[in-house]
Amino acid sequence: DHASVFQEELGLKNINYKDISKNLKDGELYIDLANIDNEYLIFTLDNKNSINFEKISKEDFKIIEDSINESRDINERFSNTAKGLDSKKISDLTIESKDKSSLIYDKLLNSSISIKNALNSADSLIISADGILRLLPFEALYDKNSSKYLIEDKNIRYIPSGKEFVRLYSNSIKNNEKQNNKISMFANPNFNDKNTK
Repeated sequence: DHASVFQEELGLKNINYKDISKNLKDGELYIDLANIDNEYLIFTLDNKNSINFEKISKEDFKIIEDSINESRDINERFSNTAKGLDSKKISDLTIESKDKSSLIYDKLLNSSISIKNALNSADSLIISADGILRLLPFEALYDKNSSKYLIEDKNIRYIPSGKEFVRLYSNSIKNNEKQNNKISMFANPNFNDKNTK
């Protein structure tokens, strides 16, 4: 079987939620957002094996997808014309962008009490997104209730999948065990020095 040989070569294995959970630190929340048949399934997990699951309706799926595309369009308009925009147009685009990112935030991460509570209890998010959500900068999602962008309260990291998270974490542990704990540091470089190449 070629698939099992491939999995063995890359050190891949079938994983379950406990494999992910045991690699999470206090304050970290793993969020998996899967696009299945024009619906989003949201799965969150912390290091205490606390699992939350939410299914986003087809209607909200469409709203999210349209809002992501509209946000990307707003950002493109802003970047293509920023030099020629007056402060009123910049303000209008900023408000429009905040409205779209707030709508996406509400539909994805504020849609259920359990997801909201899991998110509120975390300092760091590890996000595995699917479909067009991979193009979404979660850092830019805006919470109207707190008047903050997600990046203002959370550290955000991205990972392609739970399996990749487990594999990377396992490899980092193996590499740390092999290292001799020496470090090289460089400070205060002088980039204007004529002798620097």
